[in-house]
Amino acid sequence: MKTKDIVMTGLLSAIVFLGVSILKFQPPFLPNNGGLVHLGTAMMVIINIVWGRKKCAYSAAIGMTLFDILSGYANWAIATFIIRFIMGNIMGYLSEIKFIKNKYLINIFSALVSGIFMTAGYYIAGAIIAGDFIAPIQSLPFDFLQVGIAIVIGIPVGFYLKHNLKFLEQA
Repeated sequence: MKTKDIVMTGLLSAIVFLGVSILKFQPPFLPNNGGLVHLGTAMMVIINIVWGRKKCAYSAAIGMTLFDILSGYANWAIATFIIRFIMGNIMGYLSEIKFIKNKYLINIFSALVSGIFMTAGYYIAGAIIAGDFIAPIQSLPFDFLQVGIAIVIGIPVGFYLKHNLKFLEQA
């Protein structure tokens, strides 16, 4: 990686961290702190649209893992790093599919598929952390809500930034 890429990934990781930190909702009845709804996933979608797969995967993994460590969710940190890194790569690869010409549609598809992976990943991690496979079921609707919010906010904002602020792509 070039120095510019490292610095940019660090800045984007900070943006993801802020997306998770600033506006978040934690249902109080969920076990083991699962089901956190936040804007970090929307930041992933935006980063994927504007800067691509690699920066999306690395910044999501770093930014969200940093949030876990600094915010009392350290038991989720390893799972978050793995899940978000793979999710960012899935999102990036799928959004590069060439046979679907509609860029909005392909990005919705990539966010949905990677969101299903994320939900499954956090379900498995929650089952391991909780010690059973029933408790994490309560988190599933909130994980899907997070993906829906990411699509509704991230895709329009990502395309707006990509088309109206061309200098961002060069960063």
